[in-house]
Amino acid sequence: MKVGFFIGALKKEIGGSYTFLESLLRSFDSVETTHEIIVFYYGDHKPSGFSNQISFVSLSSGRKLEWIVQKGVSFLSSKRTSTLQLAADYFRIELLWFFSTDFVPVDTPYICSVLDLEYRAHPFFPEVGTIDRWLAIDNLFTPMIQRAAYIMSGTATGKEQIVNYFKADGRRVRVIPFPVAPFAIEQKSPPSLHTQKKSEQKPYLFYPAQFWPHKNHIVLLHALKLIRDKYGLDFDLVLCGSDKGNLSYIKRKCQEFGLESHVRFLGFVSREELYELYLYAFALVFPSMFGPDNLPPLEAFAIGCPVVAARLTGAEDQLRDNVLYFDPLCEEEIATAVLQLRQNPDLRAHLIEKGKARAANWTATDYLREIITIFDEFEKYRRCWSRSEKFVLN
Repeated sequence: MKVGFFIGALKKEIGGSYTFLESLLRSFDSVETTHEIIVFYYGDHKPSGFSNQISFVSLSSGRKLEWIVQKGVSFLSSKRTSTLQLAADYFRIELLWFFSTDFVPVDTPYICSVLDLEYRAHPFFPEVGTIDRWLAIDNLFTPMIQRAAYIMSGTATGKEQIVNYFKADGRRVRVIPFPVAPFAIEQKSPPSLHTQKKSEQKPYLFYPAQFWPHKNHIVLLHALKLIRDKYGLDFDLVLCGSDKGNLSYIKRKCQEFGLESHVRFLGFVSREELYELYLYAFALVFPSMFGPDNLPPLEAFAIGCPVVAARLTGAEDQLRDNVLYFDPLCEEEIATAVLQLRQNPDLRAHLIEKGKARAANWTATDYLREIITIFDEFEKYRRCWSRSEKFVLN
C-alpha cells in the first residue's frame, strides 16, 4: 500500500512537534514494512539525514502545476482541490497520515496523531481562547477527527478526550505511548566535560518550553523565590525556548521578585546544548498546564535528569511513578518537591534509574512499529475498492 505522511513545514522552531517528527523520520530504517512511504512537506529544501526507506516530495506551487497537467485535472477544479490532494492523486496514495495540527481536508482516507486537545480543556488561555482562534482550532480538529479512519493518542486520557469531545467511535482511537527522542538516548557527553561542568556551577532547575502563557513559567518564579528565601537553597533557574509573546511578562516578574541574577533566559538552543542542560540540571521542573502528553520529561528520563512534573489529568498515564508530582497552581508544592530531592539523594538517584528504564523500554522505533500495524489493518479495508474506477455517488 502507498502511504503518504504529511509533515507540513519541518522547522526546529516548532519545538516538541519537530522533535517528535524527526524521531519518526529517523526510525524508518529500524522497522520492516511492505508499504511504500512518501513524505509530503512544505518548502523547497528537501529534509536530509533521514531514512533511505522513505521518499520526500515538496508541495511547492511548481509541482502543483505539474500534477494538474499530467493528471488532466481541469484548472477550475484544481482551484478547489488542495495541493496535498493533487499530490496524493498523482502518486496514487491510498492512506495519508497527519500529525497533530498539520491537517489539510482531503478525500483520500487518512489517520491522524493527536498531541493534545487542551484548547477544549483550558479554553481561557489567550493563545487558544480568543473566539477566532478557538473556532479556527475547533474547525480543524472536528472534521479531522470525525472523518479519520484511525486516531492515535499517547494516553488513555487522551483517548477519552477524543471520544468525549468529538463523539468518535472508541474502536477507531488507538493508544500508542509517545516515544523518547533518539537524540536523548544516542548522544553522549564526555565524562571529563561532565565532571568539569558539574564542579563549575551551582545547582539549577531546568525548564525547556516556548514562552506561551500555558507553559506556566510564572509558577516557577514563585517557587524559586520560596526555595531561596524560605528553604535557604542556593538554586538558579534555567529557561530555554522561543518567545511566543509572554517572555517580556516573565522577565518583568523576574525583576519584581528580585531574581534577575538567578534566572537565565537562553532563548532557542541547539540540540547539543539542550542535551547538556538536561545532563547537568539538578532536576527538570515541568509545570505546563497542557498535556497529558509531553516530550521533555521523556527526554529527561533518557539523559538521567530527575523530573518534577505537574499533576495534570492523565499525566500519570504517561509518566507513571517515575516523577514527583505537584499541583501546577501551587508553587509551595514545587518548592517542597525540590527540597525533598535535595534532602534525599537516594530518592533522586532512584528517580534517575526509574526514568532511564522507562526511556529504554519504549522508543521511536517501537512507536513506528505500532503505526505500521495500523497501516496493515487498514490495508484490509482498502482492498474493498479499486484504485482506478470512480464511483457513482447519487
